[in-house]
Amino acid sequence: ILEKKQENAFASHSNKTYRFEEPIASPSPENLVAGWLKVEDALVETLSGFGCIPPEAANIIHTSSSITQVRIEDIRKVTANTRHIIAGFIQYMRNQFGDAGAYYHLGATTQDILDSGLALTIKQSLNAIRKDLFEFQETLLALAATHARTVMPGRSQGQHGIPVTFGFKCAIWASEMQDHLERLSEIRSRV
Repeated sequence: ILEKKQENAFASHSNKTYRFEEPIASPSPENLVAGWLKVEDALVETLSGFGCIPPEAANIIHTSSSITQVRIEDIRKVTANTRHIIAGFIQYMRNQFGDAGAYYHLGATTQDILDSGLALTIKQSLNAIRKDLFEFQETLLALAATHARTVMPGRSQGQHGIPVTFGFKCAIWASEMQDHLERLSEIRSRV
Protein backbone atom coordinates (compact mmCIF):
# COMPACT_ATOMS: atom_id res chain seq x y z
CA ILE A 1 0.00 0.00 0.00
CA LEU A 2 2.83 2.40 0.88
CA GLU A 3 4.55 1.73 -2.47
CA LYS A 4 1.29 2.45 -4.32
CA LYS A 5 0.85 5.76 -2.46
CA GLN A 6 4.44 6.72 -3.30
CA GLU A 7 3.88 5.86 -6.97
CA ASN A 8 0.71 7.96 -7.06
CA ALA A 9 2.44 10.85 -5.31
CA PHE A 10 5.31 10.70 -7.79
CA ALA A 11 2.97 10.49 -10.79
CA SER A 12 0.95 13.43 -9.49
CA HIS A 13 4.08 15.48 -8.86
CA SER A 14 5.60 14.55 -12.24
CA ASN A 15 2.47 15.40 -14.18
CA LYS A 16 2.24 18.76 -12.46
CA THR A 17 5.94 19.60 -12.61
CA TYR A 18 7.03 18.49 -16.06
CA ARG A 19 4.39 20.03 -18.28
CA PHE A 20 3.69 23.47 -19.65
CA GLU A 21 0.52 25.23 -18.56
CA GLU A 22 0.21 26.70 -22.05
CA PRO A 23 0.70 24.42 -25.03
CA ILE A 24 3.94 24.99 -26.85
CA ALA A 25 3.57 25.47 -30.57
CA SER A 26 5.47 22.60 -32.09
CA PRO A 27 6.22 22.50 -35.79
CA SER A 28 3.29 20.12 -36.32
CA PRO A 29 1.46 20.25 -39.66
CA GLU A 30 -1.46 22.05 -37.99
CA ASN A 31 0.74 24.72 -36.41
CA LEU A 32 2.76 25.23 -39.58
CA VAL A 33 -0.38 25.59 -41.71
CA ALA A 34 -1.88 27.95 -39.11
CA GLY A 35 1.27 30.10 -39.42
CA TRP A 36 1.06 30.08 -43.21
CA LEU A 37 -2.60 31.06 -43.03
CA LYS A 38 -1.78 34.04 -40.80
CA VAL A 39 0.98 35.19 -43.14
CA GLU A 40 -1.19 34.83 -46.24
CA ASP A 41 -4.07 36.61 -44.47
CA ALA A 42 -1.78 39.53 -43.55
CA LEU A 43 -0.56 39.67 -47.15
CA VAL A 44 -4.14 39.79 -48.46
CA GLU A 45 -5.06 42.49 -45.95
CA THR A 46 -2.05 44.60 -46.92
CA LEU A 47 -2.59 44.22 -50.65
CA SER A 48 -6.29 44.98 -50.22
CA GLY A 49 -5.36 48.16 -48.34
CA PHE A 50 -3.28 49.24 -51.35
CA GLY A 51 -6.14 48.45 -53.72
CA CYS A 52 -4.39 45.48 -55.34
CA ILE A 53 -7.14 43.06 -54.26
CA PRO A 54 -10.87 43.81 -54.45
CA PRO A 55 -12.42 44.19 -50.98
CA GLU A 56 -14.95 41.41 -51.69
CA ALA A 57 -12.18 38.94 -52.56
CA ALA A 58 -10.15 39.99 -49.52
CA ASN A 59 -13.21 39.47 -47.30
CA ILE A 60 -13.84 35.96 -48.69
CA ILE A 61 -10.20 35.02 -48.14
CA HIS A 62 -10.09 36.55 -44.67
CA THR A 63 -13.25 34.84 -43.42
CA SER A 64 -12.11 31.46 -44.75
CA SER A 65 -8.48 31.51 -43.59
CA SER A 66 -8.78 29.82 -40.21
CA ILE A 67 -7.05 26.58 -39.29
CA THR A 68 -10.46 25.26 -38.21
CA GLN A 69 -11.72 25.67 -41.78
CA VAL A 70 -9.00 23.70 -43.56
CA ARG A 71 -8.45 19.97 -43.75
CA ILE A 72 -4.79 19.05 -43.31
CA GLU A 73 -5.35 15.66 -44.92
CA ASP A 74 -6.74 17.32 -48.06
CA ILE A 75 -3.73 19.64 -48.20
CA ARG A 76 -1.49 16.56 -47.97
CA LYS A 77 -3.28 14.98 -50.95
CA VAL A 78 -2.88 18.09 -53.11
CA THR A 79 0.75 18.42 -52.01
CA ALA A 80 1.40 14.80 -53.03
CA ASN A 81 0.29 15.74 -56.56
CA THR A 82 2.22 19.02 -56.74
CA ARG A 83 5.31 17.55 -55.00
CA HIS A 84 5.85 20.96 -53.44
CA ILE A 85 4.66 21.81 -49.95
CA ILE A 86 3.66 25.44 -50.50
CA ALA A 87 2.38 24.88 -54.03
CA GLY A 88 0.03 22.20 -52.68
CA PHE A 89 -1.09 24.45 -49.85
CA ILE A 90 -1.71 27.39 -52.23
CA GLN A 91 -3.61 25.23 -54.72
CA TYR A 92 -5.80 23.82 -51.93
CA MET A 93 -6.51 27.27 -50.49
CA ARG A 94 -7.25 28.85 -53.89
CA ASN A 95 -9.80 26.11 -54.54
CA GLN A 96 -11.51 26.97 -51.23
CA PHE A 97 -12.02 30.61 -52.25
CA GLY A 98 -13.57 30.22 -55.70
CA ASP A 99 -12.89 33.27 -57.91
CA ALA A 100 -11.30 35.12 -54.97
CA GLY A 101 -8.60 32.44 -54.96
CA ALA A 102 -6.91 34.19 -57.90
CA TYR A 103 -5.77 36.84 -55.40
CA TYR A 104 -4.36 34.38 -52.86
CA HIS A 105 -0.56 34.29 -52.51
CA LEU A 106 -0.26 37.32 -54.79
CA GLY A 107 3.31 38.63 -54.85
CA ALA A 108 4.67 36.19 -52.27
CA THR A 109 7.40 33.60 -52.63
CA THR A 110 7.47 30.13 -51.13
CA GLN A 111 10.28 31.19 -48.81
CA ASP A 112 8.30 34.24 -47.62
CA ILE A 113 5.49 32.00 -46.44
CA LEU A 114 7.66 29.20 -45.02
CA ASP A 115 9.98 31.50 -43.07
CA SER A 116 7.30 33.85 -41.77
CA GLY A 117 4.95 31.00 -40.79
CA LEU A 118 7.72 29.21 -38.91
CA ALA A 119 8.69 32.47 -37.18
CA LEU A 120 5.12 32.84 -35.92
CA THR A 121 5.19 29.28 -34.55
CA ILE A 122 8.51 29.94 -32.81
CA LYS A 123 7.28 33.23 -31.36
CA GLN A 124 4.21 31.51 -29.91
CA SER A 125 6.47 28.89 -28.31
CA LEU A 126 8.76 31.54 -26.86
CA ASN A 127 5.87 33.13 -24.98
CA ALA A 128 5.06 29.87 -23.19
CA ILE A 129 8.72 29.08 -22.52
CA ARG A 130 9.37 32.58 -21.13
CA LYS A 131 6.41 32.31 -18.76
CA ASP A 132 7.59 28.95 -17.43
CA LEU A 133 11.21 30.10 -17.06
CA PHE A 134 10.02 33.14 -15.12
CA GLU A 135 7.96 30.92 -12.79
CA PHE A 136 10.96 28.61 -12.36
CA GLN A 137 13.13 31.60 -11.48
CA GLU A 138 10.56 32.72 -8.89
CA THR A 139 10.64 29.22 -7.36
CA LEU A 140 14.44 29.31 -7.21
CA LEU A 141 14.37 32.72 -5.51
CA ALA A 142 11.87 31.43 -2.94
CA LEU A 143 14.11 28.41 -2.28
CA ALA A 144 17.12 30.73 -1.98
CA ALA A 145 15.34 32.70 0.73
CA THR A 146 14.04 29.60 2.53
CA HIS A 147 17.42 27.84 2.51
CA ALA A 148 19.70 30.83 3.07
CA ARG A 149 21.20 29.03 6.08
CA THR A 150 20.92 25.39 4.96
CA VAL A 151 24.54 24.25 4.79
CA MET A 152 25.72 21.79 2.18
CA PRO A 153 29.06 20.77 0.70
CA GLY A 154 30.37 23.01 -2.02
CA ARG A 155 31.73 21.48 -5.20
CA SER A 156 35.10 21.95 -6.80
CA GLN A 157 36.07 19.94 -9.86
CA GLY A 158 33.77 17.07 -8.89
CA GLN A 159 34.92 16.96 -5.27
CA HIS A 160 33.61 18.44 -2.05
CA GLY A 161 34.72 22.01 -1.58
CA ILE A 162 34.21 24.55 1.19
CA PRO A 163 30.68 24.57 2.64
CA VAL A 164 28.04 26.72 0.98
CA THR A 165 24.33 27.06 1.56
CA PHE A 166 21.61 25.53 -0.57
CA GLY A 167 20.11 29.02 -0.73
CA PHE A 168 23.33 30.28 -2.30
CA LYS A 169 23.17 27.55 -4.97
CA CYS A 170 19.52 28.41 -5.70
CA ALA A 171 20.41 32.09 -6.00
CA ILE A 172 23.11 31.23 -8.56
CA TRP A 173 20.60 29.16 -10.57
CA ALA A 174 18.07 32.02 -10.37
CA SER A 175 20.73 34.38 -11.71
CA GLU A 176 21.39 31.98 -14.59
CA MET A 177 17.64 31.90 -15.31
CA GLN A 178 17.75 35.70 -15.54
CA ASP A 179 20.45 35.40 -18.20
CA HIS A 180 18.25 32.94 -20.11
CA LEU A 181 15.22 35.22 -19.81
CA GLU A 182 17.25 38.12 -21.22
CA ARG A 183 18.41 35.94 -24.12
CA LEU A 184 14.80 34.96 -24.81
CA SER A 185 13.81 38.64 -24.86
CA GLU A 186 16.58 39.34 -27.38
CA ILE A 187 15.46 36.43 -29.55
CA ARG A 188 11.79 37.46 -29.30
CA SER A 189 12.48 40.89 -30.77
CA ARG A 190 14.22 39.25 -33.73
CA VAL A 191 11.52 36.69 -34.51
